[in-house]
Amino acid sequence: MKNNNNNGDKMKIIKRTDYTAVVQFKGKYYYVSDNHRETLIFPADSNGTVTEYMEVGGGSGLSLDEVLGEWSGYFWGFDSEEK
Repeated sequence: MKNNNNNGDKMKIIKRTDYTAVVQFKGKYYYVSDNHRETLIFPADSNGTVTEYMEVGGGSGLSLDEVLGEWSGYFWGFDSEEK
């Protein structure tokens, strides 16, 4: 997969199932969930427990594979710690 991040930071998949993933990006963890209608990204801890239910990426009509495969295009990065 091509990494489109300008600063060289890469997303790393920590754990994955058919419809969820825990990823690490820029030193933070995120839970990615596909419910067959949309795939959303939420801030999480290193175990994948969501810490804030305000999505920071993803979208409607997307699969887990699409979001993970094009991370920089679907990650917005606006969690509560980034102000």
